Amino acid sequence: MDDAPPAPSQGSYDAGSGIFVRSQPDEIGVPLRKDDFLTLCEGETSQARSSRDMCIGVCGTAFVGFLGVLAAIDWDTVLKWGHLKLIIVIFLIVVLLIATSGSAVAAYIHNKKVKNASLDSPYSRLRARLKAAYDALDSETKIQNQDPDQDPDHLLPREF
Repeated sequence: MDDAPPAPSQGSYDAGSGIFVRSQPDEIGVPLRKDDFLTLCEGETSQARSSRDMCIGVCGTAFVGFLGVLAAIDWDTVLKWGHLKLIIVIFLIVVLLIATSGSAVAAYIHNKKVKNASLDSPYSRLRARLKAAYDALDSETKIQNQDPDQDPDHLLPREF
């Protein structure tokens, strides 16, 4: 068993007594264009949004199926069929109700995830900070590119 610290190499520091510190790599700054930023903004919530939309579709489909079954059933005929067939029809109606309510609850949960990701998360704070930087850059660019002939202050009389 070798208790000796590793030999110091270039970019490291040996403080003695078994403490060995390696230098950290330099951070690399990567430019982020505005369209890349907007893509990143969509990326965090796209899965929750697609799940929410799927649950809304299942809920709507099951609800329409439930209404269709209720509208199409001739209850006099179903009651004459006997107890077993009546139980089967009621079971199918209950399955449609469970599918409707379950998908509605799931859609609500996914909607809460979308709102949480866009309002109160580390992702949302970073997104807000970057958005403020891009908005400031856009307004600065508009000011620099503004034509003096189109400037409304250009028409005001100037004091000498």
